[in-house]
Amino acid sequence: MRDPSFWWRKRSILSVLLRPIAAVYGVIAALRLRRAGERAKAVTAARETVATLGGALDRTLAAIDPYLMQIRLGRRESHA
Repeated sequence: MRDPSFWWRKRSILSVLLRPIAAVYGVIAALRLRRAGERAKAVTAARETVATLGGALDRTLAAIDPYLMQIRLGRRESHA
């Protein structure tokens, strides 16, 4: 896995101008997550997202499984 290319780009005017806004947003988010109720909401949202994406991944793998089986069978026949 490679680093995203934007990590190594030089700073632009836009990134410099947005930095204070990002800092304020980060502080507000950190303060909200200190409250137990907000943290619980974030954890619940994260779990729902993982469950949704996990279900999509399972469906995708189930959909391409016949194709993958064909590839495996084709390789076995060619190596026999």
